[in-house]
Amino acid sequence: MTEILTIIGLTIVQFIIGLGILSCLNIQGKSFMRIAVAVLSGIMIFALIPYVLQIIQIRLTGINIAIGIAVVTIVCNIQIKKNWNYLKDITKSLRLKPRLYEIPFFLLIGLIFFIGAWRCFYEPPLSRDLTSGAEAIAEYTIKEKTMINSVFSVNLDNNNNIFKSPSITSLQVIYKYAGFPFGQVWLISVVLFFLIFIYSVLREKLHPIVAGTLLLFLIAVPQMYAYSFIVLFDYTNAVFYTITCYFLFKYFKEKTTNNLIFAAIAGGFATYLRSETPLLICLLGLILLIYFIREKTSFMTMLWQGCLFIGIPFLFYFVTSWWYIHMLPATYPVSEQINKNLGDLQPLFDRFIDINGQLLFSDISTALYGYVLYLFLLFLIAEILFVFVSWIKKRKVSDASSTYWLLAILTVYLGVTLIGFLLPLADLNNTTKRELFKLFPLLVIYLSYNKVMVKLSEKIPV
Repeated sequence: MTEILTIIGLTIVQFIIGLGILSCLNIQGKSFMRIAVAVLSGIMIFALIPYVLQIIQIRLTGINIAIGIAVVTIVCNIQIKKNWNYLKDITKSLRLKPRLYEIPFFLLIGLIFFIGAWRCFYEPPLSRDLTSGAEAIAEYTIKEKTMINSVFSVNLDNNNNIFKSPSITSLQVIYKYAGFPFGQVWLISVVLFFLIFIYSVLREKLHPIVAGTLLLFLIAVPQMYAYSFIVLFDYTNAVFYTITCYFLFKYFKEKTTNNLIFAAIAGGFATYLRSETPLLICLLGLILLIYFIREKTSFMTMLWQGCLFIGIPFLFYFVTSWWYIHMLPATYPVSEQINKNLGDLQPLFDRFIDINGQLLFSDISTALYGYVLYLFLLFLIAEILFVFVSWIKKRKVSDASSTYWLLAILTVYLGVTLIGFLLPLADLNNTTKRELFKLFPLLVIYLSYNKVMVKLSEKIPV
């Protein structure tokens, strides 16, 4: 019982921190969506605190970390009146009573979630990448009160996991100090509030029955579900990349700079989790450029908003990944990990073929990724036919929202291919296989804007 109260208490603090960020930027949307994004943002701010304390050379004791969390909470909520009004705006439109036809979906999805949460709570960290990296560093951080600890004094010739982002190390340290010997229960909150976020997004366009069905397809993606209790960087990175794409979409729809800023911050959080994410952010930047050209945006606006969107994730990269690596006593030559023969494009084509032939459309594709991709392809073809028939009959199809989500999907589909080409260590059966997690939330959100899916949803009685 004490552990559950501790998780609830930490989640409330995370919500308060995230609420301050959303209130400062005046982020609008459905109540549950804002609550979910606030908690998820608070978790990532938590992940920054031990790392920042390490940078300024403050010992990583439980008391110092608690003080750091308290200071950040106060700073994020210094505008008390504004934040209080923002909270009241969230709560006044909050509907806690589910509709009758939502209950079966909530029960089934809740059961699937609970099994993963139970395993996350009771099983120790299992993945080799974590136990030879972030988990080992976190264990010795608790003992030695610094991230620069004895882990780096052993033979590390065959292990690059210790050089990965300090984000998970920081979260592990906080939750171990909070009384969880395995630390990883923070992932339970990430998964829960991400599912709430996705359902809120789906409900913007779809009937609850259709939204619940799509959410069920998403949570049942086998590989992705496994990493909802096997801690690594990939699931949480997929969460924040999805949030980045969503708030960039809101910027296009609402033409409000605050959404673009938050999209960039979410992209920064995603970068803090996986350092190659800025490559994908740059591909999203191409979508932003297309938008600027279509809207005939002035050059100066294009320049500063484009630099803002691309710059914040790159700032996260230099402050977290690059700086962290150069803080460590063990050397890790990043430049040597980059493909030196960029003129030879054959590996690029090989990786693209392998992604499709060995992962997405192979004999084991459904065992890896379930049926979301096939559902997407079915409704994509249906939408193409729908648009073609509308064009023949000279009926105007005005909403281009689904086009954006198709482009966002391409940033992952082509981006992971590019990452595999540029970074040879990003192998197919480990890195690329997990990088593709970012694809599936985007596929599901696209389906919520698919014209055929929306038409079918509208025919269901409310």
